[in-house]
Amino acid sequence: MPDAIRPVQGLEAKPFLYARPVSDDMALNEPDAPVTAILHCSDLRQTVLSGQVLDLHGADGVTAIICGQLSALGFLQPTGTAAHISPTWEFHDRLLLSQIKKQDKINGFGASYRFGSDFEVAQSPLPAIDAIKLSEPSETGRLFSDVLQNRRSRRHVGMQPVTLERLANLLARAWREVQTADGFAGRLRPFPSGGAVHELELTILARTVDGLEPGAYRYCSRSNSLIPTEVKRQTIDRLCDQVGAAPGTSGEAVGCVLVISSQFPRLARVYEKIALKLTLMNSGAALQTLQLAATELGLNSWIIGAGMDFDVDGLLPETDEFQIAGVALGEAS
Repeated sequence: MPDAIRPVQGLEAKPFLYARPVSDDMALNEPDAPVTAILHCSDLRQTVLSGQVLDLHGADGVTAIICGQLSALGFLQPTGTAAHISPTWEFHDRLLLSQIKKQDKINGFGASYRFGSDFEVAQSPLPAIDAIKLSEPSETGRLFSDVLQNRRSRRHVGMQPVTLERLANLLARAWREVQTADGFAGRLRPFPSGGAVHELELTILARTVDGLEPGAYRYCSRSNSLIPTEVKRQTIDRLCDQVGAAPGTSGEAVGCVLVISSQFPRLARVYEKIALKLTLMNSGAALQTLQLAATELGLNSWIIGAGMDFDVDGLLPETDEFQIAGVALGEAS
């Protein structure tokens, strides 16, 4: 515990201070503070959370000591302190950044397996009877250096819909699991994942894909097949309309959208506090791989940053799975 401080002027709550109830008390947290503070005094809680300036000159000795310790720990600051954090930070971003920087001093860095030392990598579900087996990929002959140089986010689609053959080529290149001859027991895909867990999953919203019935499909990376899922047609149309009408696009209807989601508990079971950081890093690598594969195949694609509401019933099969990003796909005009 650092020594309590008693500044001449009053104290005020730091801009990112937040509180949550704990039984009959209140827990205070601040992204940069190393500990959690539990306040038992209701009057002090009300004063701190109201935004009022704490005048320590007129406070009793106990209150002055508590406030001085809260200030020393980083929960409070002298009144009128100049901001040292850019106002562009959002609260949740600041909180996430502070948490993923803190390493577990007991379990060390990286995987800790706190939820079980006998962790086994979960496998993708086996394809259902009505799964659609996709064709094997064909080679284009393009150099990787050429693909890198010509990668672009092209936010328009041509008049012709994407064909199932081209979609199958894309999925096999960017998402299919790779079989190895060295006896590796984990999962390998064309993009990295911490511990080879590969918690990311891919759902295809096919509005107009030549050779494929309109609907939503889960891609099974182990068997290179599409598994139909129950998503209403009007939901798919609405989501594709939102993507096509987003700022920066040509306003044309989008016929194919790829939704990346994370089965987060599979990763958090191993990596705990840094799991969200890792799944975001993994999704970035997966998005890049999808775009490079689309470029090689001559398809237009762009990463969907805004203009689409993925949070709809039936789109994701598990309650603990959440969407991270999406990619719009179309034939070049």
